[in-house]
Amino acid sequence: MRAGRTGLLIALLVLPGASASLAGLKQQPGIRVAGIDLVELGFLEQRFAVLLRVRNPNGLELPITGLSFDIDVNGLRFVAGLSEEAVTVPRFGEGLLDALAHGRRGGRLPRPT
Repeated sequence: MRAGRTGLLIALLVLPGASASLAGLKQQPGIRVAGIDLVELGFLEQRFAVLLRVRNPNGLELPITGLSFDIDVNGLRFVAGLSEEAVTVPRFGEGLLDALAHGRRGGRLPRPT
């Protein structure tokens, strides 16, 4: 997967006291796919181990207690995943989150034209 063609859409970022915590942020945190490995290949579904890099451009620590995400490639859903891993991203810093994601064979990507 090329990083330039992969779009990561975050559906839900669960923070303690989310509205209060997010209210103090001046800039939106960034999230990128740092790695993706195939864990299980089934006929109808595939499972992936995903490593996400969370970038915090703010002057406040960013505590994350869980994450729900979708990864779209070329505008099509590739995988959806969850992480219950807790991490505190330092101010003006980065943190890594491990997550599991699954994709369905029926939703595979189209062939390039």
